[in-house]
Amino acid sequence: MPPPYHLRPNKAVDRHLFMESIRFVVPAKEMSSYKYFCMGGPFLEDCRLFHEFFPNTRMVSIEELDWILERQKFNKPCRTIELVHSEIGDFIDNYFSGNERSIFWLDYTGLESDQISEFQQLLGKVEAGSVVKVSVQSEPNRYIRESRKNGLKEEFEEFLPSPGVKIPAEIEKFGFLLQQMFEIASQRALAGFDLCFQPISSFVYRDGTGMFTLTGVVVEEGKESSIKETLKPWKYKNTDWAIEPKLINVPVLTTKERQSLQALLPTVKRDLVKSLGFKVEDDDKENAKIMEQYADFYVQYPYFVKGVP
Repeated sequence: MPPPYHLRPNKAVDRHLFMESIRFVVPAKEMSSYKYFCMGGPFLEDCRLFHEFFPNTRMVSIEELDWILERQKFNKPCRTIELVHSEIGDFIDNYFSGNERSIFWLDYTGLESDQISEFQQLLGKVEAGSVVKVSVQSEPNRYIRESRKNGLKEEFEEFLPSPGVKIPAEIEKFGFLLQQMFEIASQRALAGFDLCFQPISSFVYRDGTGMFTLTGVVVEEGKESSIKETLKPWKYKNTDWAIEPKLINVPVLTTKERQSLQALLPTVKRDLVKSLGFKVEDDDKENAKIMEQYADFYVQYPYFVKGVP
């Protein structure tokens, strides 16, 4: 069983990176004119973090289930969140920007063609300068099993880069296939609008289940270079559709282990492997990889501690 939504370390890193990316592509003086839309879930964890980064920005959480909505009312981290009782597809159907730029996170737990269609519909409605992030399940084994029945081709045929595409087994490669599908979807959604969807980051990770997440900005055609230039200092960017999404796979560490590693950072990554005096993964290669991941993402690594009432 996967850990609770708000206690998933890789998801927490991804969530933090999303906030960082917004700071690069949205000028601070303009943030108060944006509105953030999300699928916050029972804990509204992304709303809590968003409010910490951007306290003057209004937020809207969209929730279909009654019982989760009631829990959200209790867990609201601030007064600037509007809780909307709606299915996300219906919300997008009725969404009107009113010339207001927005930040959307379509945070799905599965992978369905309807979700890509909702992403397309949203791109056609938001204002230029809006940021859209989409997260979907990235589990290649499911589609490898179904490939003999043409399961992937039948459901996602219109978004596939080629009719005879092979389904890769690695999560990074499968995430790249999903990235290509969203590229095709975005191009079709914005055809004739003189707009394009410029990617700014893409990641794959596992927290009980594989996930692919893509963030981009809707910009006027010809202005993509300005977004790329703005993101140059950010080490986690992916502004090129042809580059595979970056893997997030941080180790699960005790507070004591983390404090020991933290004292060494930043450092040469290979030094971290030796510093603890023991391995956090049994296989030497996997241990080296996961410690490298910690060195890459230690700034965004979450703290999960027991609070004292």
